[in-house]
Parts: sequence; structure tokens; C-alpha cells
Amino acid sequence: MSLEAETYTSTGQFSKAEELYKRMIDITQHHEGPESTSRELYNLSAALINQEKYKEAELTLRDLLIQLTGRLVDGDSGHFLEQKAGAVGLLCRALKGQGKSEEAEMLEKNAADQQKQLQARGNAYGLSQL
Repeated sequence: MSLEAETYTSTGQFSKAEELYKRMIDITQHHEGPESTSRELYNLSAALINQEKYKEAELTLRDLLIQLTGRLVDGDSGHFLEQKAGAVGLLCRALKGQGKSEEAEMLEKNAADQQKQLQARGNAYGLSQL
């Protein structure tokens, strides 16, 4: 189902991709729990933005960011930090699409500041890949 949704996305059939991502989220939540849906939520948000469904994308992305922020910091933190950065970028697009440019700019600034702090922390610990 994931490959099919990605094919719809890559061919510009965003409403079909949206339907599949929503079904995938429901199935994954039922079998694995809501914390296992971050990839599908991200992809759903992108499909929504491409259809100019900015408000729905904003709500989905805020849920995703809460989920990602709640993850424990462990050896795979870099992966979650990358997901979070991508989600923030999409959230900024969703906000701008609704005319909320000030909020988007503030979010972008905060994200840039956090990225600098993470890089500094990574360099201090010899983890330059962060």
C-alpha cells in the first residue's frame, strides 16, 4: 500500500495518495500503536499541502510533532531529529498557505536556533553527523 501511495504522490494524484495514507495510518495505529505512524503522517501532510488543504495539514503536522518530540532520545535520535526538521518545514508551508506568515517565520527561526544548538552539542561530543 505504501508503494502505491508513493506512486500516486509522484504522479500528482494527491487525493488518491491522501486516501491511502489515511487508511495506512488507521491500520498501523490499530496494529502497532499511534507512535508507529510518523512516516505516514508526514507523507499525508505533504499530500494535503499539495492539494492546498493547509488547515488539515497543519493539524496533522502538529500531531506528528507532538509524537516526535515525545520520543526518547537514544542511539537513533538523528533519525527522529531529521523527521522533526522535515515536519517543521512542512508546517511552515501549511501556515504560509493559510496566511500565517508571522507564525511560520517564528517557527523557522526557532528551528534554525535549535539546529545550531544540536550541531554545537554534537560537535562537543564528537558527533558531527547531527
